[in-house]
Amino acid sequence: MPRFAALAQQAWLSVPAVACLAIATFLWNNRRLPEPATAGLAESRLRASIRRMVEWLTEANPETQAGFFFTWQTLTRSQPHRTVIAIAVAAGLTHLLMALATSGMHRLELPSMPLGLFGINIIVLASLIAGFRYAVTVPPELASNWTIRLAWLGDVRGYLAGVKGAAIVALVTVPLLVLLPLHVALFGFAIAVVHSIYGFMVATATLDGLFLGYRQFPFGCSYVPIENPKLLWPAGLATVLLVTYGFADVERFALQTATRTAALGAALAAIVLLVKIIDRAKRRERLPVNFDERPALATQRLGLFERIANHD
Repeated sequence: MPRFAALAQQAWLSVPAVACLAIATFLWNNRRLPEPATAGLAESRLRASIRRMVEWLTEANPETQAGFFFTWQTLTRSQPHRTVIAIAVAAGLTHLLMALATSGMHRLELPSMPLGLFGINIIVLASLIAGFRYAVTVPPELASNWTIRLAWLGDVRGYLAGVKGAAIVALVTVPLLVLLPLHVALFGFAIAVVHSIYGFMVATATLDGLFLGYRQFPFGCSYVPIENPKLLWPAGLATVLLVTYGFADVERFALQTATRTAALGAALAAIVLLVKIIDRAKRRERLPVNFDERPALATQRLGLFERIANHD
């Protein structure tokens, strides 16, 4: 009962906060967007600065720029994709509120810091990256499929680099900056910055790892439902929780000394570099892209055709 009373007091803050966030995201998702003819008349200085920065980072590669800006526009203007990202944000915030409700906002000694507080970054970023990985399989418009086919030069690598770059900016860097004040209040400035850098490297490796076996054109191919979702989603959730709390335990141990902190940072950097090398090696050969992929029939998934053929 004392524990329940303490959680009930915290619910006075968390429940209205979640309700306000749900209303705000609903209104944002259903806002009326400006017409393309009028939206392009005036460009703000901030948007122009972002565009020039992206052009500089992409080294004026038109395919990479196309992937970046098409992904950015899809995530901000397409209602189905905004819904997917909103669900991912809600999943990440659920763990954040649970961790704060059970641990509180008190700054504790590092060895006694709850693992749930260290796992806030990883859970939020993992939810967003998983939602993004699913979102790239959903085409924003049916007409975009044919437009992409007409303009595509046959190499998806530059475009995919731009797609992942947009995800790094919008779904990794921005959330880390938003969560940084919270981590400064919990850990202090120095540890919070190192913790955010760790989260950035883990998110980068995770994003590249989820796209290692992806051979389609992001946002340009027909939608194919996930096979065995009842098995995939629970297994994925269990894996994320195990990895998150396992890494949180390792990070809490490493942050206690400068040597272990540097060693963990070097190990994460090596993992990021290794995943990128593997990704580049797997994409040396240009493979054909099936823009009109269809889900396998139920009889094909069960293998009935093979059994009938063998029986005959």
